[in-house]
Amino acid sequence: MKKFFKVVALFVLAISLVGCSSEKTNTYQIENEGIKSTLIYTYKGDTVIRQETVNEMEYASVGINNKEDAKLLFDSYAADLASIEGIEHAIDYQDDLLVEKMSIDYETIDMEVAADVAGIISEGNTEKISMKQSEEKLLEMGYEKI
Repeated sequence: MKKFFKVVALFVLAISLVGCSSEKTNTYQIENEGIKSTLIYTYKGDTVIRQETVNEMEYASVGINNKEDAKLLFDSYAADLASIEGIEHAIDYQDDLLVEKMSIDYETIDMEVAADVAGIISEGNTEKISMKQSEEKLLEMGYEKI
């Protein structure tokens, strides 16, 4: 009988440890004047470990005439992002809009390097990104949790 309780106790402990370390995701979205932004945060506890971003931007909404002009404007920014370890970045230039996809792996990125690139906001925190603080900031900015 003691052996049975030990096995049950170990099983309960194992399940509780798995529950504590499991990854969760939150998705946020905002649409404003021809720009749609979707952010997907993956986190453990309060620590964000990955962020996926999809931005759809109509050229006319930011005063760009066509995809050639958009390439001139955004290609250097894209090159800066591509040079940072822990970031995957791509822009699909379509006829009237661009679709930007970016993935940030906060477990491998050097936040001090990334903080120097436009579009990467760390609020001065180079250790970890808080899910709670990120959500508060996004909701303040008008994003909706979906």
